[in-house]
Amino acid sequence: MFVKLQVERPSRGRARRRLARAGVFLVLAGALAAGALAAGALAADARSVWAQDSNEGKQPDIDSISWLSGCWHGPDGAMQESWTDGAGGQMFGVSRSFRNGRVVRWEFIRIYEGRTRLILALDPSHQPPAEFTATVATQDSVVFRKTEHDFPTRITYRPVSRDSLIASISGPGDEGSERYIEFPFRRVSCDPEGR
Repeated sequence: MFVKLQVERPSRGRARRRLARAGVFLVLAGALAAGALAAGALAADARSVWAQDSNEGKQPDIDSISWLSGCWHGPDGAMQESWTDGAGGQMFGVSRSFRNGRVVRWEFIRIYEGRTRLILALDPSHQPPAEFTATVATQDSVVFRKTEHDFPTRITYRPVSRDSLIASISGPGDEGSERYIEFPFRRVSCDPEGR
């Protein structure tokens, strides 16, 4: 007894459509693979840039800017900043400016270890919150940038000695000029009684 098998051959049109779909799939798969490779290269490049900027060849480390922790006063105490240590990979700060004995500006600040860089998160009075990314973070200085911000686009802290530092903000000024403002600070006791 013979059984007759019938094999259905796809029509040439249907075969071409299947082949075309397979080709589109292969092109999409190739594009996704290329995108993944490019993303990996960008991530490696970002790590490389961090290593070049920090001169230490390692991932961001809040301990590299431990010199910032403590209490700092500007001239005549008209401006004050206080910073916690970097426990848990984060530093918290508060800044306030006085005029005639009253607070006229304040800012809550957080520096934390991002995936590839330190991040400075600001919540200033009378302005929307903003985040800046560290381009340099060493024992000599920390520089945060946010190029798409109006002003400032750069915030820098630089220790001068164990008991003094210079903070500065800079960015585009009027008519394309560079605007730069410097704030000298001296270390003070964090005890309100001055002990």
